[in-house]
Amino acid sequence: MSDTKTDRSVTIITWHYVRDGAPADLHARSVKEFEHQLEHIAMHFTPVTLDAVVAATQDDNARLPADACLLTFDDGYRDHYEIVFPRLVDRDWQGVFFPVARAARDHEVLDVNKIQFSIAASGLETISNETRTAIDAARADHDLPDSQTLYRELAVAGLHNPPEAMFVKRALQTRLPETLRARICSELFSRHVSSDEQDFAKQLYANVDELRDMHAGGMALGGHGERHNRMNELDPDSRDREFQGSREFLDSLGLPTGDGWSFCYPYGAFDDAAISAAQQAGCTTAFTLEPRIADLTRDTPLALPRIDTNDLPVTS
Repeated sequence: MSDTKTDRSVTIITWHYVRDGAPADLHARSVKEFEHQLEHIAMHFTPVTLDAVVAATQDDNARLPADACLLTFDDGYRDHYEIVFPRLVDRDWQGVFFPVARAARDHEVLDVNKIQFSIAASGLETISNETRTAIDAARADHDLPDSQTLYRELAVAGLHNPPEAMFVKRALQTRLPETLRARICSELFSRHVSSDEQDFAKQLYANVDELRDMHAGGMALGGHGERHNRMNELDPDSRDREFQGSREFLDSLGLPTGDGWSFCYPYGAFDDAAISAAQQAGCTTAFTLEPRIADLTRDTPLALPRIDTNDLPVTS
């Protein structure tokens, strides 16, 4: 985080899980680590509200503190309601929370979470082997290369994941056809984690009443897709449905979106078409996972970068 800070810049930080005892694949912050990070923020930053950032994107003369910081939380986990929300209220800070409509409203487990919890339950090697077996069984129906060829293509280490993990995630999140990805994720989850997806989802995600409670308590809410799909991989109609579903969900929570609303691209995945669709949907700001400080002088408000929690110290 060595970027130069000005009164037109803001350090936007994102978290996902905040919980004790989480499996390593979740890349969670423990409660104590999160509290240390809040102490670090208190010493080095001035947390600001989403409205302040939106105003600064719309008015070239608007200024933020030179150490401005915006706190964001993706996916709408129950952790955010039980652990994050009360700690932010105690400090009189606002967080910006991005729940997924079907997870919170319909109690569906996101594919990304099915993969994470399947690996946590049975180990990366087991899930990788079963993914390869499923790919080979489906080759004839989907015109796919064999699993060994796909492994060589996809098993390239990522920022926080070894090659084996990246093979599983890339195969089940992007490379395979959508219907096949969804089927394999569901089969792995049912076999290794839980046969009752709705019950698991109710424990994993904040529900609509809890989200309303958070908003009433001063937190900001934004959209994170109807189904948490990568916005840069969808056809125009599907992309528009993701934005429309997000907007309708926020409206149903009592957050009118007519004057503008905020969106967080699932997986941080976006392109020019996604930015255009966000604008057409009435978004005032949208957030990526590009890891740097946002410069409101040059960054488009519909593709603001964010620093990951892993880039913040976990001791104060």
